[in-house]
Amino acid sequence: MQSTRNSWGASPKIYLIGLVLWMVGITLASLLPADDFSSTGWEIPYQDKIAHFIFYFGAMWLAGMAVQKGTGPGPGRKVLLRRAFVGLFFFGLAIEGLQMILPTGRSAEWTDVLANTFGMLVALASLKRGFHEVFL
Repeated sequence: MQSTRNSWGASPKIYLIGLVLWMVGITLASLLPADDFSSTGWEIPYQDKIAHFIFYFGAMWLAGMAVQKGTGPGPGRKVLLRRAFVGLFFFGLAIEGLQMILPTGRSAEWTDVLANTFGMLVALASLKRGFHEVFL
């Protein structure tokens, strides 16, 4: 009998495609001129940091799901998860660096890197503890 948990056929490729599209979205949202994003009219404290957390939580979650669906348990999975984490961390640093040098009206902040990292750590914790099943 087939498990209902993954009966809709989600494969590692689906998660990888989602990750690529998610990263394109992060790149556009981070590097387009600030004027291109109109204000919602809501003033939410730390709105920017919440967005960073969500962006990188989603990226790490998608990467983690791709790794989990594409590998068996063991040291190989841990190595791939570490590589994904390090890659996303340096991607976030690169985006912050580009915000410093591109004339888009954006500013680089070390607290953005902290929010990115915290989002990735929470995603890893959710993958490890099985909380990701809530989203499937």
